[in-house]
Amino acid sequence: MVVFPLVLLFLCIFLLNCVLQLMLSHRLLQSASPGTFHILPILTRSLEKLHRVIDQEMYSIGAQKLIMPCLSPKHLWDSSGNNTANDVNDSE
Repeated sequence: MVVFPLVLLFLCIFLLNCVLQLMLSHRLLQSASPGTFHILPILTRSLEKLHRVIDQEMYSIGAQKLIMPCLSPKHLWDSSGNNTANDVNDSE
């Protein structure tokens, strides 16, 4: 049924908006410009602690951490066969 996914989507958007407002009101984030936020020191420390816990748990089960850039060269997507976008610029 189509109605359930839409209700779930609106619920997720509502909850994310509530979390964002709480973070702003408790001075964990500061708005820099529309849609862009500064992460303030207390949230930075909390995120670092969360990263440490996740790293420890990953290493305890033998997993490895992989850090990738947000942007990847086009040739990597082409070689893997995952480049399906029609509007990708061919210039590198």
